[in-house]
Amino acid sequence: MPYDAQEGDFTKETPSAEEVAALKSWVTSLKEVSLAQCSGRDFLDSAYVMAAISEDLQNEQDHRVAGNRYISLSHLFNDCKDDNEMTIYRQGVVKLLNSLSTNPEVLKVQTIDPNRTIIKFHVDDLNWSPGDWDKLAAAYPYATRPDDRKYDFIVSQLQTKVPVIHGDWFAYTAARPPMYHTLLKLPDTLQELESQLGLSIQSNIEKFLAQRAGFRQSGVSKNNRLIERHNISTGYFWTSYDFAGNKARQNLYSHPLGPKGSNAFEADGGESIYSLPNGFQAYYLNETNGKRLDKGPTSIVLDERQKDYHVTNGISCMGCHDNGIRDAKDDIRPHVLGNKNFSLETRKAVEALYPERAEMDAILKKDFDKFKSAMLAAGLDPSLRDGNNLEPINALARKYENDLTLRQAASEYGLSIDAFRSAAGDHGGQAKTSLNRLEQSSLPRDTFEELFPQLVGKLTDNQSIFNVAATVEPETKTPVVEKVADVKSAGGAFRLFLSASQTSYKVNDLPVLIVQSEKDCHLTMINIDEKGVATVLLPNKFQTNNKIKANQAFEFPGPKAPFQYRMKDPGVETVIAICNSKGKNVDAIAHNFKTRAFTELGDYASFKKKTRAIVIESRKAVAKKTAKPRLSADLANLPLRAGVARAAIKIKVQ
Repeated sequence: MPYDAQEGDFTKETPSAEEVAALKSWVTSLKEVSLAQCSGRDFLDSAYVMAAISEDLQNEQDHRVAGNRYISLSHLFNDCKDDNEMTIYRQGVVKLLNSLSTNPEVLKVQTIDPNRTIIKFHVDDLNWSPGDWDKLAAAYPYATRPDDRKYDFIVSQLQTKVPVIHGDWFAYTAARPPMYHTLLKLPDTLQELESQLGLSIQSNIEKFLAQRAGFRQSGVSKNNRLIERHNISTGYFWTSYDFAGNKARQNLYSHPLGPKGSNAFEADGGESIYSLPNGFQAYYLNETNGKRLDKGPTSIVLDERQKDYHVTNGISCMGCHDNGIRDAKDDIRPHVLGNKNFSLETRKAVEALYPERAEMDAILKKDFDKFKSAMLAAGLDPSLRDGNNLEPINALARKYENDLTLRQAASEYGLSIDAFRSAAGDHGGQAKTSLNRLEQSSLPRDTFEELFPQLVGKLTDNQSIFNVAATVEPETKTPVVEKVADVKSAGGAFRLFLSASQTSYKVNDLPVLIVQSEKDCHLTMINIDEKGVATVLLPNKFQTNNKIKANQAFEFPGPKAPFQYRMKDPGVETVIAICNSKGKNVDAIAHNFKTRAFTELGDYASFKKKTRAIVIESRKAVAKKTAKPRLSADLANLPLRAGVARAAIKIKVQ
């Protein structure tokens, strides 16, 4: 990544040539290790998947055949994931299936192929109907009909056009609303959920059957929080009372009783966790009136593992409660019982509702052990985490959510990199455009998801099942946008996408850069050549207005712009886009277009007297030469600011 798109301390001394060489060697070795994971492996295409499923069905008992369904990780295997990663992904699938089950029996890990990439389950194993699977299948963007007779046999046996789905898509989709609510049949209100579970929260509170713990902060809540346990037929039901602040009736330390009564606390929402019949857990978010929520308000709770920082029902709860019920230390009981300012009635009620710490520890351990036992019964390792310390469901969902590399995109189509390059190059159009984007950097998942049904029939012998209408290639070039960095800021995170019209250029070619932002903002674009010389491409003397509107792709230079970019020298160029939604300028860059056609920032790496690799020139006349480069601002030493998003790409010049 270019230096001005990084966070950290850049005031340290420049590393020596030996240190740079050592770092380069280490980075190269990482790539070699990654590629080594694929050496000696068979490539698992759709024929492999169909053959494995067909053989499994022929060996299945007759009464079990129709309800079998399959979840594949073969595309991740083709993406060179190592054995440890594949184990995490398998466990993510099985853990999520159990978390969507109302069957008392635990579903165990069961794979059907030699490489353990295809996981099998039966709809009856989860108390699902075939219709529940069909709801999943209807949302699946990668549903294809392979040119394979085995597929026809499988469809005839299972009575579904989609017998198999990708595991990472399953984790991303089924672990969050609306699919999470649909598959678990969660009702619209907490009151309805109580009725469904045979529970009355208020009655248990009035009879002092509930058990509570209150504390100032938790890992997810910004403010004081109260958790409360109830018994249900399948085990436990924990619910929380969450607050947007700590003042007045939101202060548990002043108002420890409620939620009803003359001096009760006033909560702003809640989260519930309860035992499923198999010992795994289900989750529910609600407003203070009990209405179900998909996501918790960020003013109350945050989940920094999610890209939008929202606590999202299902996926966020599974990540936070990866091993079941978490430890909690109550502060309310000692605070109230030791304070005579509270009435005797209040102190007695707190004494009854808030157990002593040793008793609460035993309750929490019992519930913790219940979930752990269910995990072990399913063949899962409760301690398993990925490199980002994510539990398996979140790790698998994150794998889907991340942007795709060239290898990953090819694997999704069931193609090797070489086969994908060849097919996309032969077809041209959107396929070639996608290849260009992937060669430069990466492809946003939502863009790939949209393009897949349109392109799969053109790049492979498979046909999209749900993309019935023919796709017409646009006559004009589709703008290319590429995400590189998301910025979390006080002004709200927003994404910036950047790409070039081609993967590589020749000297004297005229490049076009394409930018798209999720917010209205003022755009600055900078070119850094191989020698470290930085030049501002936009704004410039010919186009001082650098404001762009949200969610629109902008080309620079545009068709009618009075300037153009030209590739001057061979090498690899870095282009940086910075967009400021709070003002016009970024990183204290000063422009003086009365004396200079464009702004030169100099050589950050202390190399002097270097030339620009992309020059800006008037279409009427070549821009006049300006003074030698000088450093007008140290981009790297400036922190990321609120309302600023950044992206970067590298372009080859031959």
